[in-house]
Amino acid sequence: MEQAQSPDQCDEQLAKLIGQLEKLESRFADFDEFLAEIYTKRDEIQSTLEGHKQQLITAQQRRVQNLNQAANVTFKSIEKRVARFDDVAALNSFFATDNMVQKLHQLSQSIRDLGDSVKADAIDSRLKAAQDQALRSLRDNQDIFEQGGKVLRLGKHRFSVNQQALDLSLVEHANILSLHISGTDYYESVTDQAFLDLQSMAKLDVASETDTVYRAEYLAYSVLKAAQQQQDDLSIEGLLQALKDNVLLKLIQTYAAPRYREGYVKGVHDHDAEKILHALLPCYEQAGLLRFDQASRANALLWLVVTTDEAVEQWCKQARNALLMKQHLSSVAAFDALKATLVELLPQHIPCDLERSADYVIRLLGAICIAG
Repeated sequence: MEQAQSPDQCDEQLAKLIGQLEKLESRFADFDEFLAEIYTKRDEIQSTLEGHKQQLITAQQRRVQNLNQAANVTFKSIEKRVARFDDVAALNSFFATDNMVQKLHQLSQSIRDLGDSVKADAIDSRLKAAQDQALRSLRDNQDIFEQGGKVLRLGKHRFSVNQQALDLSLVEHANILSLHISGTDYYESVTDQAFLDLQSMAKLDVASETDTVYRAEYLAYSVLKAAQQQQDDLSIEGLLQALKDNVLLKLIQTYAAPRYREGYVKGVHDHDAEKILHALLPCYEQAGLLRFDQASRANALLWLVVTTDEAVEQWCKQARNALLMKQHLSSVAAFDALKATLVELLPQHIPCDLERSADYVIRLLGAICIAG
């Protein structure tokens, strides 16, 4: 088995072992008990080596497939690059010395070494055909095009050529959101009303800034919300301590760094977000539960008024446990589960956000239970 590292070697080893068994069979032809054992070994050897051969063939084909896919990807890169050549000598030099072309030759040889000469020959033929086609296209372009293909020459006449790729995009045309094919005058208005309701979102350059929300405001809000939910290694206590230690700016920069898609400019939005949080955090700390809006607090208190003392005591214990797990173990699972339960249970005595009302109930009961 160790010496059979290829399908052909499996056949060689199988032939050798079968030959040895046939010699044993001829020597012990008169001993039936030995013959039965020899036949058993023959079947065992054949099945084992055939299975090993099949595994090697499967691995070999998988390797060939992966190499062939790599060759296809390399071909696409080569085709894009040769389209930009405007000189025959440079094109020939590219096919003779470029690393991607050499890589294709290596892939072809690797596939051939694995026994699939058909795919290897196909890669070589495709590379040769790509070179011939590129040379023909370049000569044709030199005959009828000028200025690197930007001008088409027909006798005495010259015509500009649009080389821009045809791409479909969403743009605002005549104050209407429309589909546009780049490089053309084609515009088609979008008529889907559900999509049009989100038209204001299409005007956003970045997701973190709107006409009414400044990017630094969104950054400050995101940091505070992550701290409330104890995400990204943030917490309210950590923000307050960072404010006291005068390292709040560094903390904000660490938070904003991986969020490059939101378009934060270092030295601008992080500094403004620091100023916002510098003013907001002391108010947040001093306000306590008053940071919840009046409607959410009133709705929660009205529910507590009509709830029995025994039920309130049970809710109190659950709220205390959820808050302790959140504060000391950074686990919000119990808090979120209790909050979801309360959202389903709370009646809406007055119009309010039930999630904020449930959040207020948990913090209120938990604080009372912990203090008591």
